[in-house]
Amino acid sequence: MLLSFLCNNCHRAWRAGGKTLQPRRVSALIVPGNKKDTTYLPFWRIRAQVSGMILNTVADFVKAANLPKVITEDMTKDKFYFWSPAFRLDPDSFVRLGNLMTINQSAEVPENTLPDANAFSVTLPVKEAVESLKTTLSGFIKPKRIFYKRLPRMRIIPKRFMLVFIPFTDRPYELTHYKYPIAINKKMLTRMKSL
Repeated sequence: MLLSFLCNNCHRAWRAGGKTLQPRRVSALIVPGNKKDTTYLPFWRIRAQVSGMILNTVADFVKAANLPKVITEDMTKDKFYFWSPAFRLDPDSFVRLGNLMTINQSAEVPENTLPDANAFSVTLPVKEAVESLKTTLSGFIKPKRIFYKRLPRMRIIPKRFMLVFIPFTDRPYELTHYKYPIAINKKMLTRMKSL
């Protein structure tokens, strides 16, 4: 089911409200692509508060995930976001893609516009994306032995969300992220689009 509509005239995203078809604007941005063979996939970028831990900045995230990165001054200023696909995938692919997009936090500032063409449909509501955040958190947090004991008591409270369209390069059998080694099977996307 299509949940957001992209208007090529006003360059805004709209969603149906409640039981009516009165449109409500969705905050949406785009990371610009630079090739003709680009498909834009929608992701929910979610700012959330996690009880029992500090995850305000990218530096906080690097420490929590124990990533092999040197913490820079920019990381201490850049806000941390959870990323979730805004389209349906099989459960394993959905979790994997959410984890990869969250771990590879984009430092690029998205533009306040929408893609003119080749934008994949938004088929997953932000409410369902929020329900997956604890799974995303459990995928990167360390040490897991200690963390898993606390996980059932932890609460993730969403504060703000934004729809962001990310460019993926169109290959014969898959779509690949414009910057990171992330690939999505095109047949699976087509199959899941009808659900």
